[in-house]
Amino acid sequence: MRAVYSPRFDINFFGLEKLHPFDAKKYSRAWALVPELHKDALTVTEPVSNADLLRVHSEAYLASLRHAHNLARALELPIIGGLPVKLTELAVLNPMRFGVAATILAARTAVAERERVFSLSGGYHHAKPDQGEGFCVFNDIAVAIAVLRAEGLTGEIASIDLDAHMGNGVAHCFLDDRSVWLFDMFNAYRYPYSDAVARMRLDWPIPLQDGTAGPLYLNLLQTNLPEFLETVASMGEIALAIYNAGTDPFENDALGGLRLTEPEMLERDLFVLRTLHDLNLPTIVLPSGGYSDASHRLIARTLLAVAGEATL
Repeated sequence: MRAVYSPRFDINFFGLEKLHPFDAKKYSRAWALVPELHKDALTVTEPVSNADLLRVHSEAYLASLRHAHNLARALELPIIGGLPVKLTELAVLNPMRFGVAATILAARTAVAERERVFSLSGGYHHAKPDQGEGFCVFNDIAVAIAVLRAEGLTGEIASIDLDAHMGNGVAHCFLDDRSVWLFDMFNAYRYPYSDAVARMRLDWPIPLQDGTAGPLYLNLLQTNLPEFLETVASMGEIALAIYNAGTDPFENDALGGLRLTEPEMLERDLFVLRTLHDLNLPTIVLPSGGYSDASHRLIARTLLAVAGEATL
């Protein structure tokens, strides 16, 4: 198992980031809990280039981010709309650019080494080609896939999204690319419940009731994920698996609306990773959303559990 980390991941907007329930410093907080992994960690020294972002996002959209009010809308933080653009670039956009670069590095490493690679940042699954939303500005998943495709990667890609919110941005990025297969378990009664276009694009949607608890959640996952992967494999070799491991299904999360306990969150992660490992699939894991003070601890717990299992 490899991990990708950079101290540049944290979003530090002089405390204004605390006005949103997303823990913008969970990256360094989780990393501090896993010193065992520091020695062999991968890191990114440069943010993603505009050229790579343009593989997915429109030039007009990237230009719009020079205006703070557009960024404020994507981040759901109206208060930053009047701030100087250079400040928003430094405090918000640059950390997210490093997050995209980390996802690219994780994907390259996973494919090259047929390995599991955890990025401590990434999973911005709500960002669309021409619009940011849901605290997601760039779609790192789509950008990483586009970069690897340009570098010669062929085959099917299995995207497994277990964030509590539907990955609508990923669906929009791959509306016309059916080689990217989308498995998504999500709370059907929370944002972005009204995105019918994204819902229709999902290959394997599992909409959940508000308040779904761990036993039912895990049963649905354990029944459906192997079938999904078998279906994808029947269409061709799976070149890469992407696990969007949002921590917001946790029972104390402010926005997820699901009711998994801490042990059930770990069981979820280990089931997915064991399943992918048994199929010998190159895999990247992204932290995605999490809106509780436990988010960083849940990430660290999974990292340590996987690192400590000789069978994974």
